[in-house]
Amino acid sequence: CNRVILLNRGQLTHDTDTAAGLTAYRQQSSEVVDRVPTPDLGPELRLLALDFSPNPVRVFTNLDLNLRLQATADCRIHDLCLLVYNELGQRVAIADLREAARSYALTAGQTLELRGALQRIALVPGTYAVGLYLRTSTHLKDYYSLRSFEVLAGENSQLMSYAAEHLGTMALDLKFETNVLAGPPGPGRQ
Repeated sequence: CNRVILLNRGQLTHDTDTAAGLTAYRQQSSEVVDRVPTPDLGPELRLLALDFSPNPVRVFTNLDLNLRLQATADCRIHDLCLLVYNELGQRVAIADLREAARSYALTAGQTLELRGALQRIALVPGTYAVGLYLRTSTHLKDYYSLRSFEVLAGENSQLMSYAAEHLGTMALDLKFETNVLAGPPGPGRQ
């Protein structure tokens, strides 16, 4: 494709080349995600914070996470996962936020705070929507697009010089060496 048509709530916002269209789409998508209000997460929990720092983050660096959930009723959280989606809405990563073999038990008014880091972010540059998978004693649900973060190219990254539509999803941190080997003898070479 060499043209992109972008709609926002049924209104044409862009009719342009692919690169400009993808840039506009990323910007439009991140604005929508960041305007999402702090929601109730089922009948027992309220999201107080889901923050990422630094935002934007460079590829292959750490992204700090701060998650706070407040119990509005007594509850037990059995499963809690961070869900990460690319600009096309595809799930590209998941992070299990449970303590090993244990659920979180909260009484009404208590707050569960999780602080940590997603280490060496290996996502290609772009804007990523973040949601939660939550299973308590009374409900089970995926909560989409609660927040977002942006990944920027690394300081010395050669890979990231490709156009966004050619990058894929994951950045691989690789080490290699290059050798040029002599070919087989050709006519007149021994």
